[in-house]
This record gives sequence, structure tokens and C-alpha cells, in this order.
Amino acid sequence: DPAFNQDIGFYVFELPALTFIVGWFMGLAVLTTIVVGALYAFRIMVSGLSTSAPRLARPHISFLLVIVVGLFIYRYWLGRYALVYSDRGAVFGATYTEINAQLPVIYILMGLATLAAVAIIVSAFRRGIVYLPIGAIVLWVVVAIVGGLIYPSTVQRFTVEPNELVKEREF
Repeated sequence: DPAFNQDIGFYVFELPALTFIVGWFMGLAVLTTIVVGALYAFRIMVSGLSTSAPRLARPHISFLLVIVVGLFIYRYWLGRYALVYSDRGAVFGATYTEINAQLPVIYILMGLATLAAVAIIVSAFRRGIVYLPIGAIVLWVVVAIVGGLIYPSTVQRFTVEPNELVKEREF
């Protein structure tokens, strides 16, 4: 593979296995976070705010959310290799749009996810900083929608398609 310097064995054996494992752990982490959040909410409703549950819930759930975000980051890292399966352009594989539009967006999304994880950690230990992780996650989602869907389609439509033979020749 000229784009990522991987051999065919990686794409046939390792990438599908790693993608499956990350998906499985992602489901497990999300389910665990939901169940733990529900248990803390139930305990707070039953016992009231006088117990230690509210004090312990915030760092615990924050830690679980950081694990989920970390798995998202690793999924983005693996997703960049999946660009070689793209059928968007004139040929099958990582072409102009994938390398010049989608790949930079993947790196930006990894950075924003890291920023969101840091914001969650800061919010877990500092009272009153609730809007920092919410803002970081909203920014991450907006960039994922605009950069993941709209920007590559725009590059394909207005940059590649008018002069497709010249743009895709390298790929």
C-alpha cells in the first residue's frame, strides 16, 4: 500500500480483527458507562444527596467517558487505514479526496477527541467547569459532521470531478 506503507496481510488479517476488537470494547465501554450512570442516579434518588454517591459518581463516570473517547480515538486511527477501501473516485482505493480531504479531517478529529478527553478529566476534578467538556464534545461532533461528510464531498465535487484525470493520476 503506497499510502500507509502496509502490506496486504495487514488489510486482510490485522485490520478486520482490530476493528472487531475495538467495536466490541466500544460497545462494552458504552454499556458500562450507561449502567454505572443509571446505578448512580438510582442510588442518589433513593439515598438522597447526603451519601457519598454524588461525590464519587463524577470522577467514576468521567473516567468511563474518557475510556469511551480513547476508543473513539483508536477507531479514528484504524479508520485511516480503511480509506484504501474507498470507491468514491474513478478507481478503487485511497485517491485524491481520501488523502487530501478525509485524512487531515481524521487527524483533526483525533485531536478534538483528545481535547474532549482532557476537558472531561479537568471537569471531573474541578467543580463548576461543566460547560468545558460539553463545548469540546459539541465542537467535536460539529467538525465530525462538517469535516467527515460535507468537506470530502465538496472536494470531490468541485476539485476532483472537473479535472478527474489529472487529480487522480498520482493515485
